[in-house]
Amino acid sequence: MTVFDATGKLVFQQRYGVQAPMWRSMVSFPRVLPTGNYFLRVTSGDRTLSERFVVVH
Repeated sequence: MTVFDATGKLVFQQRYGVQAPMWRSMVSFPRVLPTGNYFLRVTSGDRTLSERFVVVH
């Protein structure tokens, strides 16, 4: 899993072991992300999911 800020800078990256066909978990970032737009990319095998999210304080 990787998270980028709106400028494309990598702000978080973590690998998770997933053994079930569906993974559900809460992700905790090591530091508070500043207010702004972010992009999440999750890759598993040959599949990639991309989502945008917004942090508001």
